[in-house]
Amino acid sequence: MKIDATTILCLLTISFGLHLEGAQGLRGLNNATVTVCVVDDTGVPVCGVHSMIYSLSDYDVTPGLTDTNGLVSCKLNNIFSEVGGSFRKKGYYQSSGTFWKWKKWGEIPPASTNFIITIMRIVDPVPMIKKDVTAYLPRLNDAIGFDMEIGDWVNPDGKGKYADMLITATRQVKSSEDFEFQVTISFTGKQTGIQPYGITNSSVLVTSSKLMAPNIAPDSGYNPVFTGNYSLHNNIRRESFYEKKRWIFRIRTKLDSKGDVEGANYGWLASDFKLSPNLERNGAINVTYYYNPDPHSRSLEPKEIADRQAKDIPEMMK
Repeated sequence: MKIDATTILCLLTISFGLHLEGAQGLRGLNNATVTVCVVDDTGVPVCGVHSMIYSLSDYDVTPGLTDTNGLVSCKLNNIFSEVGGSFRKKGYYQSSGTFWKWKKWGEIPPASTNFIITIMRIVDPVPMIKKDVTAYLPRLNDAIGFDMEIGDWVNPDGKGKYADMLITATRQVKSSEDFEFQVTISFTGKQTGIQPYGITNSSVLVTSSKLMAPNIAPDSGYNPVFTGNYSLHNNIRRESFYEKKRWIFRIRTKLDSKGDVEGANYGWLASDFKLSPNLERNGAINVTYYYNPDPHSRSLEPKEIADRQAKDIPEMMK
């Protein structure tokens, strides 16, 4: 494409103006020393954690190590918008992300605040099956079995053999811009179901761990039914999906003579159930999950993730 001299001059003028605007906008930014306290998932301070703390305008900082109280500090210059970090140590899952954001221009983290960062211990990694599933519903208004170990509908709708869940979808459509889509998931068997984890107050910032779930699945608190929805009315979309909500599940339970669980398969969803109305078909459910095939283990730590953590630790940190 040919560009004439006038176009080039205009582009240079715009670029120069944006540069000046950006330079002027940086006025009023302030420096601060930011301190974090790194603890493990039981709340115990962790020493020797390789800590990189940064602001959006100051990535060129020197990493530090936490002391015996789990504390480490870093001087940041011209703090812009937010402060985040990355925290790693052998035997732990890495945590990283933003833990502070300003509310007004030039604001800095309070000097008296020690931000609490949690790093999960690597306790009992086990082989787990990972499934990335987009399950298109074979039909509506019918309870259809889904096998979580196989990651598919049960026969004859898919390759699954055991109905861990019965999924029923209904849909009311007036037009492509006015419809409702509902899904009910019922877990089969006694004392099976799901429970949420990872829900946080939207006003509270927490770093993300490479292991999203707890180390071990709870032994109670499972709800056998999940309901979700997706609707569009008057150009307003509503859906049950919440990005900070995730789920632990228990299926295929075996009970002893007293009615207590003596065996089950556990796992966790990396996100909330994502519903897709897909008006050209019967709709779909999107989900990524890890499944522990050992009925005598409640571990939620995929060996794949733990091994990758050990591999990614730099030599200077080993």
